[in-house]
Amino acid sequence: MLLVCAQLISASGGIVFVTLGGIIGASLTSNQAWSTLPISMTILTTAITTVPAAMLMRKIGRRFGFALSSCSAALAAITAMWALQNGSFLIFLLAGSMFGINLAFTQQYRFAAAESVNAKYVPRAVSFVLLGSVGGALLGREVVTQGQHWIEGIPYAGSFLVLAFLYVLQALLLLFMRPSGAENETDIQSPGRTLADIVRQPVFVVAVLGGTAG
Repeated sequence: MLLVCAQLISASGGIVFVTLGGIIGASLTSNQAWSTLPISMTILTTAITTVPAAMLMRKIGRRFGFALSSCSAALAAITAMWALQNGSFLIFLLAGSMFGINLAFTQQYRFAAAESVNAKYVPRAVSFVLLGSVGGALLGREVVTQGQHWIEGIPYAGSFLVLAFLYVLQALLLLFMRPSGAENETDIQSPGRTLADIVRQPVFVVAVLGGTAG
């Protein structure tokens, strides 16, 4: 349930940034061709940091990895407010890039859910976590609508202020997450497959193509 709440907050943040990224980008740059670049930077950063995110959590555990990424998202929201206050497109690009780091970690909530239950409950646990995205779609819309005029003279800054608060709350919630059975395993008999072995599997290619299309 902690992961469901975390997924809801992260999905809310995604909705807010995708909704406002192009609008704010267009207001901060004179060249409208660049208006959606902040969203592109979010996606690019997510792609670049997904593997490092997994490697980091392998060392420090999912609980601290997820909490750390929530803090980065809160900082991204504050940076977005700073960009709006100063009318800076470059700072808003930085905010978009920082936000992508959190999304790289968010992708792995479902794996943490799968590791936290017995094998027969894995499909249900993953489904519940992904269901949090539905709530996030509703909450994200309200954050955009209700928060846009909260800070006088700086449109949408209030929306990012709410996001910063939600991500701090998310970080605190995730600190209560217990280590999964997989994280507690200390006696590993096999070193596991190499990345090259995994990449050569047809099922891996199918998964990558499916993720790309998605």
